Amino acid sequence: MDDTTDTDREQVGMSTDELIEQTQEKHEERQEEIKEFHNAVQSDSDTDVIETKCNIVGDSVVGVSAKRNGELIDRMGHIEERLEYVEQEEAGTYKISEAADDAAQLLADVVDDPMLDKKEFYKVYESEGLEVLGEMLNEVFEAIEDERERIQGAADGFRKPAKD
Repeated sequence: MDDTTDTDREQVGMSTDELIEQTQEKHEERQEEIKEFHNAVQSDSDTDVIETKCNIVGDSVVGVSAKRNGELIDRMGHIEERLEYVEQEEAGTYKISEAADDAAQLLADVVDDPMLDKKEFYKVYESEGLEVLGEMLNEVFEAIEDERERIQGAADGFRKPAKD
């Protein structure tokens, strides 16, 4: 019994360059299909950017915005895990610095003030410590979550109850 297919027979007669080109074309087609899939999911998704104000520390109020999606939740979980590890363990200075770097980057990504970039948040860590940076992060994400809940509540108020 012969297990070769017509495609296998065709490929035997192809040169290496032709096989490479064919493989690249198939890969590019597949990448385009994946891109189209993600675009379709994104356009059908109701995950909007949440924008609100946050009292980040003291009397300092900043605008914050974030798309509450899997990426944000994963990043927040990762940072929260690092901060907990640093608090519970006698972590080396490198681990503490990594946690501060991650927290500073996430804050810079969600705070809308261009003057408050990663470098500025990292300076907070350097001068005040990791705990203060963690508190800022907590304030920001509580504000985002409160706004998400407010928006959801308003949307629920517009929905009509189902008829019996």
